[in-house]
Amino acid sequence: QNNYSGLSKQLIGANTTVFIDFLQSVFTFVVFSTYDSSLLDPASNALLALIACEETNFESMLQQIIASQPEEQVKERLQQSFKKLVLSNGVTLSFDRLNRNKFKKNVHEFVNEVRGFMRKR
Repeated sequence: QNNYSGLSKQLIGANTTVFIDFLQSVFTFVVFSTYDSSLLDPASNALLALIACEETNFESMLQQIIASQPEEQVKERLQQSFKKLVLSNGVTLSFDRLNRNKFKKNVHEFVNEVRGFMRKR
């Protein structure tokens, strides 16, 4: 008997951590960093893929971000913005071209909205 099954479990566990780290990094980059706007579309594609891989962890991450805000009004606006990001325009977690384009549109709107009120704080 070999140890492949144990190794596979270790690799899957490591990859999950990597996906979560990438998700947090890409999300932070998109929302809080200054960058060339031409990078937003590829970042949107990466974000959609990572959300699909780590849907539960993405929701937890969003709840942590919301909870960390000191002002109730900011918490409410963030919650509404997050909801629009993942639900507006009939977005699903599929990777067909139409869905990716819908998600990109949502990301552009999300970034414009959230950066506006997050930077005013």
